[in-house]
Amino acid sequence: MKKKMRKRNLWIAIFLVVVAAIFFISPSYAIFKNSASSQSGITTADWIVSLEQQGIDNNVRVVPGIENGTYTLKVKSLSLVDVKYDIVISNLPSGTDVSIDGVNYPAVSNGTVTIPNAGTILYSAQEKTNTHTLTFRGASNATPVNNQEVTIEVNIQQLLN
Repeated sequence: MKKKMRKRNLWIAIFLVVVAAIFFISPSYAIFKNSASSQSGITTADWIVSLEQQGIDNNVRVVPGIENGTYTLKVKSLSLVDVKYDIVISNLPSGTDVSIDGVNYPAVSNGTVTIPNAGTILYSAQEKTNTHTLTFRGASNATPVNNQEVTIEVNIQQLLN
């Protein structure tokens, strides 16, 4: 009887091992192996800034006390969110002032004018381009300068709601 019991227990143990092997081992082996690769890119932010002078060339002659040169500055957003931007104009000759959109002439500090919050472009807007007019004038105390380049930066920041 003990022999029969051992034989029966052996068959039960073998059966349990086979069942466990079916459930735990078989899923880890694949009959077919399939693989795929993909490559894509997402444009998270893209802007276009262009500057055009109203006139023949890219030179402005600034005469003290007179508004002399105007430029059209366009800022276009291709971003997928709203953006705001500042405009920084640097390397200005001493005594030269700059106005944006004819509003005012902000103070020049060390040859630099910063126009904070110069504009906002909403993602939902139909036309995603803002156009500004930059006007240069020589103050009465302007120093004559010949061929000085001015740097215009547009610092854009995405607005996350």
